[in-house]
Amino acid sequence: EFSGPSLSRLILTPQVERGRMTMMDSLQSHTASLVVGPAASGKTETILDLARSLWRLCVVYNCAETFNLRSLGKILTGLILVGGWGCFDNLMKIHHSDLTVLSQHLRSISNAVSER
Repeated sequence: EFSGPSLSRLILTPQVERGRMTMMDSLQSHTASLVVGPAASGKTETILDLARSLWRLCVVYNCAETFNLRSLGKILTGLILVGGWGCFDNLMKIHHSDLTVLSQHLRSISNAVSER
């Protein structure tokens, strides 16, 4: 459910602002962003807050060991159809070969969007 932009719920620290600026640069260059950091440091909330401020749908997927290529294809297809963002939590739980396929799909999507 999209509730539209609201006032930021985050405390704007230099780290949060740097993350938001980096993600905005990625958006302008039509590339994906990878946010890395310790657990419970606000990575997902920073992404959700940026999406909310830009009026974008952002869906968070918790990657489990049962995450496979079929579910990945369905997720990416759905996000492309609605123009939404995907936030993949616990990406380190995905098998290495599936992670490689994910990066190839994201590169293909990025190339298609930048050609548009």
